[in-house]
Amino acid sequence: MAQDDYIISDQAGVAFLSDLNSQFAAAVTNNSGATEPAVKYAHMWWADTTAGLMKQRDTANNSWITRGSLTSAIIPDFESTGIDDNATSTIQTVTDTGVEVTGRVTVSGDVLVGTLGGAPGQLRFPYNSASAISRTWAIRNDWSAYGDLAIVQSTTQAGTTFNAKVTLDSAGKVLVGKAVSGFGTDGLEFNPTGAMLSTITNGGSDFNRLGSDGAIQTFWREGTAVGSITLTGSATSYNTSSDYRLKENMNVIEDDFILGVMGSIPIYTGNFIADPDETLGMYKAQEVYEQLPNVTSGTPDETEEYEVAPAVLDSDGVEFTPAVMGTRPRYMGMDHSKIVPYLHAYTQALHRRIEELEKRL
Repeated sequence: MAQDDYIISDQAGVAFLSDLNSQFAAAVTNNSGATEPAVKYAHMWWADTTAGLMKQRDTANNSWITRGSLTSAIIPDFESTGIDDNATSTIQTVTDTGVEVTGRVTVSGDVLVGTLGGAPGQLRFPYNSASAISRTWAIRNDWSAYGDLAIVQSTTQAGTTFNAKVTLDSAGKVLVGKAVSGFGTDGLEFNPTGAMLSTITNGGSDFNRLGSDGAIQTFWREGTAVGSITLTGSATSYNTSSDYRLKENMNVIEDDFILGVMGSIPIYTGNFIADPDETLGMYKAQEVYEQLPNVTSGTPDETEEYEVAPAVLDSDGVEFTPAVMGTRPRYMGMDHSKIVPYLHAYTQALHRRIEELEKRL
């Protein structure tokens, strides 16, 4: 380490030689030292051994500009015009074991992380504290899934094994807390069509309204509200549109019709296959469909084709293994709230019949 004022005084031979050697020592070591040179010049270099940085004096000779590290390949301010040395390519390439950047990087053109057609790279954000819970994060092309882009976190403080936290898969789905789309893994899925899937093991989703009573969820159909879930301090209400101003073609249900319909729909006790220990009163949707099709959804004994395993794509996104498809039942459903008006009409019809019979006594 050496520094000098770069001024050679008029002096005797031995002293002159010593002064000259001091000047050369300062020059070849880039004015290295724990503190800045006492005499500074515009554009001079200083190897700051305290900070471990290579610095250069600015044009006005007012301050130091950090140019790099004394121990690693750090480029603090690297601007690329996107043109290589021979001006024949639009890609600027740095070949080394890696480039560590401190500060700002401005790039015009493409930044290639990894190798085209080869091993993908990643942008890594190392853990930043000595705390045992601190982790390394990275953004990378998840090559195991053929093109998924993933934000991942290391399983240990500075480990090389990562778990996906957010993934953008090749189908355009955003996966949160999971790396693979489907029903078998906990996490959230946001489909580019607007659909969302939430999967959780032994738990549920929480919705919390702060402040006044009101809606916690509103349902819309092409911009018109058609239902809501509202809360008070002690209760939850499930609401569907019912205002008379929204309705037309309203006719009173005839007694003979409703007595025939409701009397022909069997009611059972039984259990769902998934819950063998819980016995319930229940309908069969197919039998209700025969009498009141608007109360049910779906078609009797309908099936659907579904994807058992997704297609496998190569690195260019070209399918080389087709998806595996299967067939499964598309089960019917029933909105029990829609049967309430019919039950009410049935009760009224029975009441009128009872009154007629009482008059005959």
